[in-house]
Amino acid sequence: MLDDHLVLNSYMLNLFGMKNFKELKEILKQTEEGFDEEGRSYMFHALYSLKKLEPRLKPMLEDYDSNIREYMEHINQSRETPIKLKYFQYLSVLFGEI
Repeated sequence: MLDDHLVLNSYMLNLFGMKNFKELKEILKQTEEGFDEEGRSYMFHALYSLKKLEPRLKPMLEDYDSNIREYMEHINQSRETPIKLKYFQYLSVLFGEI
């Protein structure tokens, strides 16, 4: 069971051209939370600009980010104080999309 999770983790990291989670964490930890004026998350921009990003993931990443924005809009519509996803929360939702 643990081996299955490690394989999945390795697969996800490989999609982003990363050798370990720490590399990805350091990039995203410095990234602003929330969305830009065009509706793209700052996390999306950080991931999309990765030099070793799997090319076939690029168009799908746009769709996944749009889905995440829609989830956030739905969650925040009934909240007084909107929430923003931390980098690890964004990755959790993104990995669920993938």
